Amino acid sequence: RRKTANAPTRDPATIAKSRRAFDTANTPKENAAIKPTVPANPSNPSIRFMALVMPTIHKIVTSIEPIAEVTTLKKLYLRQTESIFDLSAVSNLTNLETIEVRYNASSPKKFLTDISPLSGLFRLKNLVLWGCKAITDFSHLSYLTQLQSLSLRGCSSLSDVSFLHSLHQLQHLSLHRCV
Repeated sequence: RRKTANAPTRDPATIAKSRRAFDTANTPKENAAIKPTVPANPSNPSIRFMALVMPTIHKIVTSIEPIAEVTTLKKLYLRQTESIFDLSAVSNLTNLETIEVRYNASSPKKFLTDISPLSGLFRLKNLVLWGCKAITDFSHLSYLTQLQSLSLRGCSSLSDVSFLHSLHQLQHLSLHRCV
């Protein structure tokens, strides 16, 4: 392969320096509130995937409300999101095919309790809920008739699995530490 004049450098030292500069510039002040931002044109069809993975600043991000405008979104990953308790923003994301919500079950004092905003996501094929031990009503999942893969882990309040009867497309089911 030939290098072109416009090609970015892939030198490991340059990449590491860029990452340090990014981390320094994007490190929040203590107790500052951070909300994810979306591009000026949120309905841009090129946006198909968004991930909020917050291992070090998870106590600061408190809302996913801005993503409600990204209606073209197909995949949403919320990992280590111990300060996000409201999923109502996802109810507008009717093109979503994959949602993953992972809590570190040992750290949060408060948990996600309501998954009803997921009930209108008729195109949803993959759902992962980990560490969501305060969810008691899983009946809303019965509306997700296109669901092909469901993984529940650490959802210790799960006592009724009758919602599974309506999930005729389900090919993969994982229930781990849900009793």
